Amino acid sequence: MKTMHLVAVLAASTFGLSAPLVFAGDRHEHGHEKHEGHDRGKEETANHGALHGGQYFEDDQHHGVEMVVTGNAIVFHVTEHHDPLDLTGSNFTAVLQTEAGTTMLPLSIERSTIKADLGSPLPKGARIVLTGKDGNGDTIQARFVKQ
Repeated sequence: MKTMHLVAVLAASTFGLSAPLVFAGDRHEHGHEKHEGHDRGKEETANHGALHGGQYFEDDQHHGVEMVVTGNAIVFHVTEHHDPLDLTGSNFTAVLQTEAGTTMLPLSIERSTIKADLGSPLPKGARIVLTGKDGNGDTIQARFVKQ
């Protein structure tokens, strides 16, 4: 975990980011033992998280982002405390970095999903950064490396 925090600090200082980053990896910050659903009283188990077969990570405010790559598109499913988060009034940007260069992705937002059309399949190892604010003004940032 110390390595992940060091990477987060280095990335934040390199990119000038002030909000905490969520790194797509094999785990996220809280345990997967059976526990009560934080402040909402919902019981959760190790199965929570990726519900659509994608890469999932959660920040320390319990905002979750699942990235699902399908053909020539990326869909981000956004949750708060594992419930779909209504993104009405939100503003997000996504940056794609591949060997071909860096591109800002045009996004469309509908309910709790953010979609980006790519024009071509996403190569393995591509880096994707989603950042923005939800309708309540909460900052959500997620970084992914396509597996």
